[in-house]
Amino acid sequence: CKMLSAVRVSQPKKIYTFWSKFLGGSMWFWILWRLKHDWPDVVGHHHVLKDEAEGHH
Repeated sequence: CKMLSAVRVSQPKKIYTFWSKFLGGSMWFWILWRLKHDWPDVVGHHHVLKDEAEGHH
């Protein structure tokens, strides 16, 4: 049956593979960097931690 014939997918050029890995790695580096530096704001604990550091309860 012709409907069940295999579909051929060509391999991407090496430059596309390189750029996809480079941009994907850059994205995760940026996300983790921002999370490291802004995690109190991201999870919503910035004001709580700030008040505790100043001695307010």
